[in-house]
Amino acid sequence: MRTCIFLMCLFFLQTISAQSIVVVNKDYAFKEQYEAVLVNAEGKVLRTMNKVNMEDLSEYSEGVWVLRGKKKGANGDFDYSNFINDKGEKLLAKDIDGFAWGFSDGWCMISKTLKDGSELNYYIDKTGKEVFKPIPNDMGKFYKGVTWKKEPQGSDDESLYGLINKKGEWILKPTYFEIRDFENGIAQVMISMSSADRSSAQKYAYINTAGKLVKDPIIDKSFTIIGKLKEGVRMVGEKMEVNSFKEKIAFVAIDSTGKALFNKKFFSSEIGDYISLDNMVFQNGLCPTSDGYINTKGEVVISFPGQIIADGTAFKNGLATCKIIPKNGDGLTFKYVVINPKGKIVWQSVPNKLSVKFNIQNQFFSN
Repeated sequence: MRTCIFLMCLFFLQTISAQSIVVVNKDYAFKEQYEAVLVNAEGKVLRTMNKVNMEDLSEYSEGVWVLRGKKKGANGDFDYSNFINDKGEKLLAKDIDGFAWGFSDGWCMISKTLKDGSELNYYIDKTGKEVFKPIPNDMGKFYKGVTWKKEPQGSDDESLYGLINKKGEWILKPTYFEIRDFENGIAQVMISMSSADRSSAQKYAYINTAGKLVKDPIIDKSFTIIGKLKEGVRMVGEKMEVNSFKEKIAFVAIDSTGKALFNKKFFSSEIGDYISLDNMVFQNGLCPTSDGYINTKGEVVISFPGQIIADGTAFKNGLATCKIIPKNGDGLTFKYVVINPKGKIVWQSVPNKLSVKFNIQNQFFSN
C-alpha cells in the first residue's frame, strides 16, 4: 500500500515538474542579442543553448523537445537538430544533419538541404534511426499510421495530394489540390480552386484516415477566415480593418453543423499583436482572444484587468501562454505569462530573477 502511494506521489511530482518547464529566449533575430535557456518555474536554468550556433528549442511533442541550430560547413551554414528531455539532456549522441519538425505517431520528419540546393525529407524515431527512406516530395506528420504526400503531376508545377501509410503505400492516390495534417481523425482537403488564381474560389471538404469523404461542416460563405475544428467547435471570422500597422479580424464560434454559438464578436488583435489562427481554437473548453480566454458561450472566463492579451496560445494539456499588455500603456511594456485553465499564472517573465538578464521574446512549455 505504501509503495502504491509513493508511486502515485512520484507520478504527481513528475507531472508537475514537466508542466513547469518553459523556454525563455532573448531576441534570436540578432546574434549579438541572442540568449536561449531551458528553465523551470523556480527559475533554475536546466540548459543553456549554444549561442555561437544559434541553438533554440521548440516543438515539444511526445515527451521530447526539438533542439535546432546552425553549423558552418564547406558549403556554408547548415541546419542540425537533436532531441532534449525534460532534464535538459541531449538524447542523441550525434546531432542530426537537417531540420527536425517534431514527433507525431512516434516519427519525426527531417528536412535536409543537399549540395545542389534541393531538399530531401525522411523520418527517424526517437533513437535517431531512419525509419522511412528519403523521399523527394513533401509529406506531412503521421497520424495513426497515415499521412499526406504531395505528388507532382506532369512537367508543370501543379501537384496533387494523396495519402500513404508507413510502408509508403498509397491509401489514397493523388486526388486533391491540398491535404492538411490530420487532427481528431479527419483532415481538411481542397477539392476545387480557380485555375487563374489559386487563392480564390477554393472549396474544402474533409476526409478520414481511409481517404473517405466525411460530412463537412456547414460554413457561412461570408466568413473569409476559417479556423480549425477542435472539440466540436470552430472559430470563423472576417477582416474588419487592415492597414500598414495592424490587421483586425472579427471572430465568432460555430459548431460542427455551422450553427453560431454566440453573437458577440471577438478579435484576434486590437493593437497589432497577432493571435495566430492556429491558436484560436478551443482546447480545455477555452479559446484565446484579445479580450481574454472565452468559453463556448462567448463568456470571457480568463482575463487580466487593464490588460490586452496578445500572442495567446491554445491550451495544451492544461497550460497556455500569452503576452499581456497594459491597455493604456506605450505598447512596448509587456510580460509573458503561463496560465492554467482557471486563469492562475503559474510562471511569468516579470517579476522573475531571470528577467534582469533575459528580455523575453518567446516561450514554449512542456506539458
